[in-house]
Amino acid sequence: MVTSRFAPIYGLTSALLLALLSQGCAEATAIDQAGDGEIAEAGGEDLTPLAPLDGGGGGDEDATHALGALMDPCQAPRDCASGYCLQYEDRNVCTELCGLRPCPEGWSCKRVSNSGADITFICAPDQDTLCQPCQSNTDCGLFGDFCLSIQDGRACARDCAADGLCPEGYTCASATDQAGNMGQQCVPANGYCSCAEDQRGQSRPCARQNTFGICSGAQICTPELGWGACSAIEPAEEICDGLDNDCDGQMDEGMAPRPCVGTPNPLGSCPGVERCEGARGWICDAPTASGEVCDGLDNDCNGLIDDGLCFDGNPCTQDICDVELGCTYVPHQGPCDDLDPCTRNDHCGADGQCVGVAVDCDDGNPCTANACNSILGACETTPLDGAPCDIGNACTQDVCQGGACVQGQPIACPNHDPCQAARCDPVRGCVADPLTGNACDDDDGCTTTDVCSNGQCIGGGSYCAGRPCVNQCPGDANFGVDGICVDFIVTTCLCVCI
Repeated sequence: MVTSRFAPIYGLTSALLLALLSQGCAEATAIDQAGDGEIAEAGGEDLTPLAPLDGGGGGDEDATHALGALMDPCQAPRDCASGYCLQYEDRNVCTELCGLRPCPEGWSCKRVSNSGADITFICAPDQDTLCQPCQSNTDCGLFGDFCLSIQDGRACARDCAADGLCPEGYTCASATDQAGNMGQQCVPANGYCSCAEDQRGQSRPCARQNTFGICSGAQICTPELGWGACSAIEPAEEICDGLDNDCDGQMDEGMAPRPCVGTPNPLGSCPGVERCEGARGWICDAPTASGEVCDGLDNDCNGLIDDGLCFDGNPCTQDICDVELGCTYVPHQGPCDDLDPCTRNDHCGADGQCVGVAVDCDDGNPCTANACNSILGACETTPLDGAPCDIGNACTQDVCQGGACVQGQPIACPNHDPCQAARCDPVRGCVADPLTGNACDDDDGCTTTDVCSNGQCIGGGSYCAGRPCVNQCPGDANFGVDGICVDFIVTTCLCVCI
């Protein structure tokens, strides 16, 4: 932010404003304290100064020079050569017309609208009201600076119509003041006067409020974005969670113990007291309902103590309860119900267990599967299509179809023996009938002309008969008539003389 050693221009009094319009400045109008007049920086434009004022110091050139120059003390406009007397710090001084030459350091060339069509440019002290709190344009000076509404309230902007230049962190933008006047004004780029570069990282308090309360937090300044979101939580109705939901400085207040009921189960549910335990929430101390035992307590929370007399759910025992000895269970005989629909004639055994006889669902049909429905207690039948079966004919491959056994394909009986004829008998299945006279092989290499006889293969003559002997016995010239056949691994027989 640019600062100045000069007092703000808006320090002019009403009397002094009237003095600007008095003798010696007949053509100039008063600078509008409401900020509605057209006032802007001249930006060093090449303008012709106004002619010296009449009166006060006479009309000649010497008299004009006798009037006050820039920074000379004055009481009224007539005391100044420019015809303008301004407040500077704690006194009134003369200013000068500008346009042909720049204003001295700390002063800027501002234009003043006159009552006619002419515009007068005078040097005015720089103002230091940028981003200062304000209620109207008057609080921001007399030279076109608007009092605008921004993110954090109403603050002074700065007229930038002449050159469009603004200090760092500000931008020259179109703006409209409360009276509807439009102009170019320097405004904070981030929308906040209270979050400039020198406030980077600083925090300020903030709060969120609703019908439940007010919660405090903080906002962090980031000049590029402005003040961040408020870290305060949204006030809410107090609940049991170990937090101060309504931000009144107390956690979980008003959470008095209250009756509760434990988690129910098939045996019942037990009463208890529920207490708020902070982050753990509401905790119920009710016990879990359990089976009644012989201990002098109402274990199942039904309002009765040791009711059922140690009932163990077994119909085959006599339940006896004694607080000192505990429960005893004595087996007894008699009918019972084992709760299995697929048994009949249930009765208590000597070991105190209820047992029954399984329902027989077998229908004797090999083409059905039979079972008892464990819910209905009735037998159910399922066809076994494709399963093998037997209709009584050993010569067919029978199968199940639609829950019945039907005749299948005929059986082919293999025939591997030339001395037997294979066939199928409906009762016995595959059988072999003996054959006689068929040629065969008795697997003896030393026989010839083998033939079937009543289903058996019988060897014929000797292989060596009429064949010469392999070995030549000395002095023996026969040709194996009496030789012996020796059978080798391969089908080769050698007739040997002995």
